[in-house]
Amino acid sequence: MKTYKLKAALWRYPSDKASWYFVTVRKKLADQLKADPDATKTGWGQIKVEVTVGTSTWKTSLFPDKQGKMVLPIKKAVREKEEIWGGDDVQIEMVLV
Repeated sequence: MKTYKLKAALWRYPSDKASWYFVTVRKKLADQLKADPDATKTGWGQIKVEVTVGTSTWKTSLFPDKQGKMVLPIKKAVREKEEIWGGDDVQIEMVLV
């Protein structure tokens, strides 16, 4: 099973009502993930992944954006446990599930 790694800045979804935080997966890596024959794709072009940040591991989906990149949601429990905040660079490992 191939592990995909990236480092990206954590950002907050721009809405007064939302408290969603994401990292953006650059287009080159997003294209690799989309082309991987092991990728499980769902409804809106989402790709199921298992993500590790620090000592936290969880299952989620990557979501496509309009620029051909993908975004990865980072759960509040993970942000708190790993002490990462908006603007921080986050080291991420992902495997396809």
